[in-house]
Amino acid sequence: MHRGSAQLTQILSDLSAGRLDCDEARTRIESNPGFQFPKSEFVLSFLEHYLDDEDIRKRDPSYGIMQNNELDKLVSRLQQSDFEGAANVTFLNVS
Repeated sequence: MHRGSAQLTQILSDLSAGRLDCDEARTRIESNPGFQFPKSEFVLSFLEHYLDDEDIRKRDPSYGIMQNNELDKLVSRLQQSDFEGAANVTFLNVS
């Protein structure tokens, strides 16, 4: 696994498991400029959408399930160094 993606994957795994909330994850991501890996600009841009939608996930359980499943998919793809696949996780629909 690429070093930059490994750090991001750990943060996202903690977010998915409930060990971090979206604000804590955002702070850790923004304080670490080392997330350089293929397609990282797309992954980070789409991840902002997930972080911004926390209130919507609380109001709309089905949307929350879809986005949380996509977060797990993103973590899996980053763990596999599937950066192209990771860049296709937009959190707008099922990728």
